[in-house]
Amino acid sequence: MRQNYSSRIRICGNSIDEKSYTISDIKSILKGEKSLWKNGNRVIIVMRFNEDEKSQYLAKEIYNKSIQGVKKFWLGLVFSGRSSAPLFADSNEEALLMLAKYEGAIGVFVDCQEEIPADFKVSIIKSENEKSIR
Repeated sequence: MRQNYSSRIRICGNSIDEKSYTISDIKSILKGEKSLWKNGNRVIIVMRFNEDEKSQYLAKEIYNKSIQGVKKFWLGLVFSGRSSAPLFADSNEEALLMLAKYEGAIGVFVDCQEEIPADFKVSIIKSENEKSIR
């Protein structure tokens, strides 16, 4: 059985525009379609991403691709000059450290057990037609 998006994925941000977004907004941001926040900070995407089940889940839910497909997607954006590459972490703990280090960073966490600072928490507003991240 497929698990609900909100029960597994947490979105966190450091000095980003808002503290709540729709799923469509998050998808757009995480696909490199936004390079600057309204406050002037550069959008920096932080993802825990390696070859494990959590990364596979993230790749499927957000990008509807395999891990290799996501890597190719980002290579295409970077080499075409349309976006900067995300910062990839090997663990949620490492991703949280990156998130704290960079203003404008937005992080994606799957099954995060680590404590997330309250000022980093971002809520997802689901509209009637948005049932999941895809």
